[in-house]
Amino acid sequence: MTFALISTAFLMAPWLFSSAAATSAKWATLSPVSQVYGALGSIVSSFALVGVGISLHLQAKETRAAREIAYLSMQLELLKFGLDDPILTTAMEPPHGSRAYTLDDYKRDWYIHSVMRQKYMAFSIGVLDQTVIRKGMFLSFRGEAFRRYWEDHGDHWMGGENTTDPVARKFRKIVDSEYRKAVSAGPPISPDSYFRPQGTSN
Repeated sequence: MTFALISTAFLMAPWLFSSAAATSAKWATLSPVSQVYGALGSIVSSFALVGVGISLHLQAKETRAAREIAYLSMQLELLKFGLDDPILTTAMEPPHGSRAYTLDDYKRDWYIHSVMRQKYMAFSIGVLDQTVIRKGMFLSFRGEAFRRYWEDHGDHWMGGENTTDPVARKFRKIVDSEYRKAVSAGPPISPDSYFRPQGTSN
């Protein structure tokens, strides 16, 4: 609203000057008015520069989001090929957790990794806020698979605590906080306990 009023005054100033000249007013008496006009021009220019800066920032954010989406899509395609074929799974990096892995454990970890990447991307571009991330992470960490994933990979996920990316550092802090809350809330739920066997009643 304020910017609109300033812009209107700025645009009307030449007309006001012309009207004053038409009434034979001396330009010397209009000096204060011309100074105000100059000040308004500076303010409008400042607003314009701020607008350009905001526009460039948003464009850079959109470009980054597009790159993240393209990277994630490519990663998911490669993971799909690998997880669908046990032979290709062995071409991926070997398990490096503190426990003995089964093929199912390994597949779960890579799926969880993709979910985490998706959540991080959504958080970094503002699609998901901190409250939503916290709630989703706490519920995920109720499960044994998600909890084990973070125990094995949390220390170095997204560059670990020494990452220079402030968004990644904040995301890691949020996730680790919810992990600790889930651990304090009780033991995890085993994947074998998620569903009742087919053909049984409640």
